[in-house]
Parts: sequence; structure tokens; C-alpha cells
Amino acid sequence: MVRVNEALSLILQNSIKTKVVNQDLEESSGRVLAENILADRDYPSFNRSRMDGFALSTSDLKNASPSNPVNLTIKGIIPAGSGEHLELKRGEAYKIMTGAPLPGGADGVVALEDCKWQADKAEFTRQIKAGTNIVFRGEEVKKGELILRKGMPVRSGEMVLLALAGKKKVKLYSPPRVGILVTGEEVVNI
Repeated sequence: MVRVNEALSLILQNSIKTKVVNQDLEESSGRVLAENILADRDYPSFNRSRMDGFALSTSDLKNASPSNPVNLTIKGIIPAGSGEHLELKRGEAYKIMTGAPLPGGADGVVALEDCKWQADKAEFTRQIKAGTNIVFRGEEVKKGELILRKGMPVRSGEMVLLALAGKKKVKLYSPPRVGILVTGEEVVNI
């Protein structure tokens, strides 16, 4: 009797390598990558808000405290997916959604629950450090960094990463052909 580990080792040693095919991304599910996939750009590709809140210049909150609240003018709302490039001036803030790009001049985001606001004014009662609640460009993955390794099976999560990397076609191994030979006295003809 051959043990499972020994049988697997024998199979892998004697199996024929399958050929590599260039396949459409949509048809790659369940297959195995035949190439390493590198990030084609930084992810995220811009500084973005980590949460819903107010994007602002942290220097505007330098003296903010419960006894000395700072009021900033709300210039507008930046939704996630916005491609508009906005600039922030001193004394201003933008209401910003999670994942939205930061306006120029903003170096921090105050969570909605940490301030009071109505109409076009927001009141802040504490200071924050530069970088608070920001996901910086390239923080998740840097351009050229390995994101998927050759030999990995392609499932839905890997398909998302391939799409994010701009891959319309992917080098995959052809699926192996497997045959099963059944022997024994108990086997009957069909």
C-alpha cells in the first residue's frame, strides 16, 4: 500500500507540465496562473479618505479644544469615485466620503462623529495630526510589487486583482487531462 504523501509525490514527479495559454480574464476562473503579476501602478493611485468625515488642513485645528472650538466653512461634498480636482483654502473643509480623493491642501480627515456641522459650517473641538484617517498613495501596493504569484489558482479575489492590474488577458496553465483506471474483480462491464 502506498501512502497518500508518497502517491502525491510520485504523481508530481511524473506528471507532464501543461502548456501555457493566453486566456481572457473572464475565462480564467478555476485555472492556475503561469506568470507572476506585478502592480502596474500604486494602489491607491491617489491619497484618499479612510472614512466619512471632513477633509481639512490640520493647521486650521492648531488651537481647537472644547473651550475654543474652531469653525470651518464647508465648501462642498466629495463623493467616492469623484474625479474632480479640488483645492482647499485656509479656513475651509470638504465633507468627504470613504474612498474619495483628498482635495489639494488637505492633510487630515476628521470623522463625522467627531464634530458638529450644519449647512455650510463645521465645528471642531480637538486637534488632529497630519495623516489622520488618510490612505496614502501606494500604501496598499506599490507599482512593480508582486500581487499574485505564478502557480496560484485564480478565484474571484484573484480575478479582482487581475482586473485592477489592467489585465485583459492572463497567462494560465492549460488544465491537465486526467484519466482514471479502475481495476478489480468487483468492476462490471457497462
